[in-house]
Amino acid sequence: MKKNILTLLAALLPCFSYGAFSLAGTALNEAAGLFEGDTGVYVVSNDGSSFDSLTSLGDGLSITDSATYGSSFSVFTGTSTNIVQNVFGNLLFTSSVGTDVGVEGIDTGDAFGIVIFSSSTSNTLAGDTFNIYTAGDWSVGTDGVFDFPDDYSTFTGSPTATGTVVPEPSSYALLAGFLGLAMVMVRRRK
Repeated sequence: MKKNILTLLAALLPCFSYGAFSLAGTALNEAAGLFEGDTGVYVVSNDGSSFDSLTSLGDGLSITDSATYGSSFSVFTGTSTNIVQNVFGNLLFTSSVGTDVGVEGIDTGDAFGIVIFSSSTSNTLAGDTFNIYTAGDWSVGTDGVFDFPDDYSTFTGSPTATGTVVPEPSSYALLAGFLGLAMVMVRRRK
């Protein structure tokens, strides 16, 4: 009996063996493309994919859901959005976020970046643009709290990549339907 319990514990223990990784401090300071009130989230590259490949997102998707960014990227688990703020004339994107290491494909050493949306606040909006900011030393660490600029460099340059939110095909079908209905109404009116 004792052997069975030990075997069960040995099998289940890896399921609970993930750590917590937290960020604090100012991640973006007067970086190009920042505007007061813009919304952003932290995104991790799970498989080494470049953030340059993240150039378009679907319309109407939650910006805090990992599925929005495709299979190669994950949003920090348990993360809500952060807002670009104007602090004494400086545009800043601060960090007070965390994620679990070992879940949703997020592992120690994975690169992370920040996706800043111009108009989208909770769901992606068609036609919205976004900028992606990342630095060479931005990677998921082990358990603990990591600070900008003590542990990671604060980003001050131009965005690493940019992209747009594109309407879903169903949106085009809806517009075509309305156009067809309008044409029928005009024709019947004559």
